[in-house]
Amino acid sequence: MKFCYARHGAGFQPLPSGGAFVKIYAPHATQVSVAAAWSAWIPMHNLLNTGNGWWELDISSEPTRDYLFQVGSAYKIFIVSENGESYWRPDPWSRKQDGTPLGNSLTYFDEKFQWSDAGWSMPEWNKLVIYELHVGTFCAYLGWTGSATLDMCIQKLDYLVDLGINAIELLPVAEFDGSVDWGYTTATWLQVEIVHVN
Repeated sequence: MKFCYARHGAGFQPLPSGGAFVKIYAPHATQVSVAAAWSAWIPMHNLLNTGNGWWELDISSEPTRDYLFQVGSAYKIFIVSENGESYWRPDPWSRKQDGTPLGNSLTYFDEKFQWSDAGWSMPEWNKLVIYELHVGTFCAYLGWTGSATLDMCIQKLDYLVDLGINAIELLPVAEFDGSVDWGYTTATWLQVEIVHVN
């Protein structure tokens, strides 16, 4: 639990040893729970108010462990506000969503992602030439009128190198409502917008 908590701090964090640690910021709530497919969407995992608006729960230490979730299991955060109204919300720290705006969050082990940038090194600051890249418009040269992908940008990277560019700053790529956007209307900011290209 320590490495997940220290690295991410918040959201639903599955633990390699089983169970999960959940930490949600909801300063105006009187109840915060996790409801999920594995609990028949009943808000059964009640988080504890730890002060300053934070709610936490170590699901792996619950007395009855009658839940069963795997990577990709759907869940949501259930919140009851101070005025008694209830809300179903995706996890704002979700690493993965089901692809619909304000849809279900999906459990995900960060350790499952295989990084491939071990050999990367930063150019010297006085030689740094940055290109601010919007994925959608950068890929328009392909004649693509719908959503673009990061992979589609690869074909044009040599052009940037020829211009003297040695660093790219992506405009926001986080999940947003809709299929075309500049990226500033973020719905869940810790996960990349998923585009299904047919």
